[in-house]
Amino acid sequence: PKLEILEPHSKAVTLLAFDEDDYGNAKHLASVGDSSDKTSMYGLAVHHVNSGRLLYHAPATTHLRPMHLAFSGSSSELCQVGQEHALYFTFAAGHAACHHAAISAARIGRHGKLQAYLSVAYLPDFSSVLGTADGHLYLISSHSRELVRSVKAHEAAVYALDAAWRRKKENASYTLVSGSRDGSIKLWSTELEMLAQLDNRGAGPVRSVHLSPDGTRVLVGSQATAELREFRCSDGAVIGDRLAGGGPAAGELWALTAHPFEQRIAVGSDEGALTTWQLDTPASQARVAATRLPGAIRCLAYAPDAKLMAAAIGGTDRAVPLQWARQRADLGESSTKSSIKSSTNVVDSGA
Repeated sequence: PKLEILEPHSKAVTLLAFDEDDYGNAKHLASVGDSSDKTSMYGLAVHHVNSGRLLYHAPATTHLRPMHLAFSGSSSELCQVGQEHALYFTFAAGHAACHHAAISAARIGRHGKLQAYLSVAYLPDFSSVLGTADGHLYLISSHSRELVRSVKAHEAAVYALDAAWRRKKENASYTLVSGSRDGSIKLWSTELEMLAQLDNRGAGPVRSVHLSPDGTRVLVGSQATAELREFRCSDGAVIGDRLAGGGPAAGELWALTAHPFEQRIAVGSDEGALTTWQLDTPASQARVAATRLPGAIRCLAYAPDAKLMAAAIGGTDRAVPLQWARQRADLGESSTKSSIKSSTNVVDSGA
């Protein structure tokens, strides 16, 4: 690893998110982890990418389990969603380096339902879209934090959202892609009008989705088959061969990130296998590199300039992350009480 950050989280690091500067370079790395053995509160931290210096730390944001984390497309705001909460961290002076942030919550009101929010993505106007446990998409105003619109998107929980507007190379019709526990994948406009649906039958729940910079392709990670498939948005056809996940790993794939500007992806597994794949080559030659990290990989993130990749490791004891994974599938279960070591590794992107 080029840089290893061991603090401030004292337990598992479960969420990661990068933001970027005006030139497309990685600037900050946000992470969420269980910061206290006594109170079981989840904490948020923001580090400077190059130095690893801690810029902002909220040690006790909520006792409810967080599910997803995203920057607004600038350094001024960060959103954390999870069980019965959607929190917005607005940094003073417009960037995390100020060490101070105003924290506000989404105001769902009578037009929505307080429930588990499993995913979040920002739109070009900096409004945010929440994926809910009952299959809705909630559009939240960037100013009032109120629920502006609710759309019934899927028949089951919306596990994954991705918006490609920050990395677009040209204008595209598709702004947002959503993936659900029912296995469906849908493409949406900025106004949350459904434009297309992709056929992913037989692959099981969709855990990860990534829209290409030009909005023409979608990369999908499915739980049941533990494989990756790339779809063409125009006709829903599967492009190329299906890719298996973590190489030598037999565990489920919970981590997926796409290269910002090349047709390359990285996946991580329960057994700590980190593998990069080239999508525009035959399947027999698609694996670029593979390495092992000391624990279950819960999430991955490429830096916007692709020079770094962050990997959140749940611990060296494989039984604990697997227990956490099973509990996450059932949102009604209590959080894992076992103590595991926290470690966030930043590795060279070629690994």
